[in-house]
Amino acid sequence: MAHSIKWVGGTCFISYLYMYGFLLLCIDTLISSFPPTIIGSVILFIAYHYVKLPPPDNDQVERLLGRDPWLEEADESSILENFVNEESNNDASKNDQPTKALRNMKVIAHRGAGLDAPENSIASFRKCKERGCSAVEFDVSLTSDGIPVIFHDRFVDRLTDGTGELSSMTFAEARKLDIAHNHAFSEWYKGECIPTLEEAVKECLTLGLTMFIDIKENDVGVVPHILGLFGVEMKGGDATGVASKAANVWMPPPGTDMHSKAIVTSFHPYILYLVRRADPRIACTLAWRPFSFSSESYSASSALGPSSVNGSIRRRHPGMFSNLGAKILDEVMGWCVWQGIPYHLLGLAGFLIHKDVLSPEMLRQWRAKGVRIIAWTVNNPAEKQYFAKILKVAYITDTLDAESNHHLPDGLDLAATR
Repeated sequence: MAHSIKWVGGTCFISYLYMYGFLLLCIDTLISSFPPTIIGSVILFIAYHYVKLPPPDNDQVERLLGRDPWLEEADESSILENFVNEESNNDASKNDQPTKALRNMKVIAHRGAGLDAPENSIASFRKCKERGCSAVEFDVSLTSDGIPVIFHDRFVDRLTDGTGELSSMTFAEARKLDIAHNHAFSEWYKGECIPTLEEAVKECLTLGLTMFIDIKENDVGVVPHILGLFGVEMKGGDATGVASKAANVWMPPPGTDMHSKAIVTSFHPYILYLVRRADPRIACTLAWRPFSFSSESYSASSALGPSSVNGSIRRRHPGMFSNLGAKILDEVMGWCVWQGIPYHLLGLAGFLIHKDVLSPEMLRQWRAKGVRIIAWTVNNPAEKQYFAKILKVAYITDTLDAESNHHLPDGLDLAATR
């Protein structure tokens, strides 16, 4: 018995040596024939084409964003004359027809132009329509009971008469807050409440506004609600690999062509990947700024100057190692954005880039790669002229006050729309 055990053990050991030696021989042969750099490149190439998503239809992108003004084959006076918002549609019946191409979309109202009316409110969307703006951007967050609402901040303190973290509140609790409480024109908008995603989309469809739907947090729980807007019902084990736990996912009425009315945007590429993998027809844009993973906010003066003079950048992660990891991720993400990798990998319609980063040379490099750029957030009147007339890019703004009168419906008095 002992002899048999020794024989079996010896045979297994010798077999292991032969197999290990054969494996080493194969690896040495492979490496000597094909250097690791070539093997790695082949693996990356195969992986890239496996995960790469097709871009949206170009006609669809032009219906949403209009033709890139840089590509207009016209003289300067013609460009400036046509570089305006889509004309306001006074005929309500037009809202039911397919959206026409927005020739040279210039202005997108950031959070519904939050300096002119309470940000991300139904009132702000209506104000944008009154003032001739054809596109609005708004932010989607989730309450503790999984209801998608239109709100930007993590905490409600800055905007409302309440305090605390939005994600820890139920929808019923968040609904009681007055989002006009701390606004400059609060007396005109008292009682304005946080709208749901359904209410915001319905209002924008009624007003004929193009929507930029910004997913704020890296939370896959919001993905089913976004896909529901485009008529995609998520189920466990579908192509995205995300099981839908969301209840009461709202879908627009049948026949609503949301693909030509809304763009999904986020700072998080993975969220956009889940959205476009489920439905490649959805147009998406990636938002980016320097230090987006490691800092709460950014401006060129804060980043380049002494904190005692130009302010400071608030760290997103207090821990030393987590902050270091976030900074490394910032560098990697920045390099990828400059190379246009997310644009082609995710099949994006464009990038939303912080205004302090853009320059004519950078735009030239992006345009050479076929990348569409929108600047944010441009509020200074001189900067608006610079981005519109010199750089010729569309921009996102917090206020429509500095727009010249020819960008507004005929006869519209700015003071009267206050």
